[in-house]
Amino acid sequence: MSPLAADARARELACREFERPLVVVAGAGTGKTTTLVARVVTWMVGAGWDACAQASEAESALPARVSESVLAITFTKAAAAEMDARVRSSLRDLERGRRPKGVVLPEDAEEPDATTRERARRLRLALDRPLANTIHGFCQSLLAEHPLQAGLAPGFAIDAEEQSIPEFAQRAVEEDLAAAFAPPAHPDEHELRDEDWLRDEDWLRLAREGVGPDAVARCVARLRAEGVRAPDLDADPLSNEALASGLREFGDRAARLAVLITSRLRTVPRSPAVHTALDELAELLSRLDNLDLDDPLSTLRAVSNLELGALCGRLSDWTKGKFGTGVQAALGDDLAATSEQSRGLSGALAHLRDFDLDAFRARRAIVRRTLARAEALGEEAAMLTYGDLLTRAADLVERDEALRRRLRRRYRQVLVDEFQDTDAVQCRLVRALALGDAGARPGLFLVGDPKQSIYGWRGADLGAYDAFVDEVLATGGERLELVRNFRSTPQVLAAVQRFVAPTMVEEHGVQPAFQVLHANETTPGPEPEVWITWQTDPAHERSFA
Repeated sequence: MSPLAADARARELACREFERPLVVVAGAGTGKTTTLVARVVTWMVGAGWDACAQASEAESALPARVSESVLAITFTKAAAAEMDARVRSSLRDLERGRRPKGVVLPEDAEEPDATTRERARRLRLALDRPLANTIHGFCQSLLAEHPLQAGLAPGFAIDAEEQSIPEFAQRAVEEDLAAAFAPPAHPDEHELRDEDWLRDEDWLRLAREGVGPDAVARCVARLRAEGVRAPDLDADPLSNEALASGLREFGDRAARLAVLITSRLRTVPRSPAVHTALDELAELLSRLDNLDLDDPLSTLRAVSNLELGALCGRLSDWTKGKFGTGVQAALGDDLAATSEQSRGLSGALAHLRDFDLDAFRARRAIVRRTLARAEALGEEAAMLTYGDLLTRAADLVERDEALRRRLRRRYRQVLVDEFQDTDAVQCRLVRALALGDAGARPGLFLVGDPKQSIYGWRGADLGAYDAFVDEVLATGGERLELVRNFRSTPQVLAAVQRFVAPTMVEEHGVQPAFQVLHANETTPGPEPEVWITWQTDPAHERSFA
């Protein structure tokens, strides 16, 4: 099937397939919002209306029930407002006898019949609330409806400006410091030794590193803002299993590099720095080969204590493509492979050499305690962060089976826009709402473009995105692509492909593959000076044209 034929099929399925979960990868300018709106409107005037009519006895309540059967989640308030406005505009068009772009009418009619027009009219009049919502807005509404089940005080507030977060974090740190250095209860003793005042050496370890209370408070505040909770830090990242696995992977990298370069670089004359680096690499492999799975910490400490200055210097140079004449001649066609293997080993080696296990454990213990206290202070004040909204809502829906069943009956269709900007917590929530038993779940429609994921600093996780897409496919879903671009000329798209495609190599969970876009036949050529303009539609809604 050609890319454009697959594109047409994707747009068709978006408005016909309401049972199987669908993931749509929509490249820039391919009309993803139009597709989302077309799916919502098609559902409401067609299959959604019929399904709700069978389940409801009150004809007068049908329009409200149909609109409530759609849960549309977007990333920003502006995107939610745009989707809501466009759905209302499309319903108005149907009411007036015009078929909106992309909407599929019953029996594939080109124009809405009297029944469809009447349904559109009643739906438009019944929309007394925004049809689309942000993920945080949905979670807030859900928690407000079920505060006790979520373990919250009714009437909780949202720290929208994140003003209380630093305050609670600072208070938590101050309390922990006070407890760590509180004087002992020895009323009869007049002389106290310095060590009698110390209750927790972790703070001293941090002080030796130059890490003070303010830095800890900033760290805790950042974790609170992201919705991280103290129990999330309970799992030990330095368990024997985790350490052994990491050291084995590191050893495999070192072994691959050694096989690639050792035999040839031993022949390079007058290169003491290179020979020293090879000796250090051999010593490193020797330590890793003796890895004790029951005590991997001993291997970690042994590696951290090695003198590997020459090896680190060579790896840094080779990563940058800096090879001496003799090395270059010896490696021949394997220069690129050596550079790539050096890059992977260099970063991991730097972490191992600088790693301080005791300092790490001290940081983790202090952050765990102060994070728990900051969270408790927020609960006492009935103040939630935006991150709390996500984690609390996900916990609630996963834990409360009765609520989960009610939500699945209420929402017949779940749509998530900008899914590339999701994270693991949001995936938990969507999974609980719309995946699982095929006979009792709503239709799931995910739209996103992993190439446009730009919110990594806010937790967007392409690993979570790819893992969730894999899960959708494993449950009988399908991945579709929109590749017809309505915004750019063929010349622009060709230039983008020429410069970006060679370097955008797919790596699952890290980087998506480059997606070739095809200009729409009616896209104007390069003659106009402005290719993107604003126009106003009959509903006074601004959109790209």
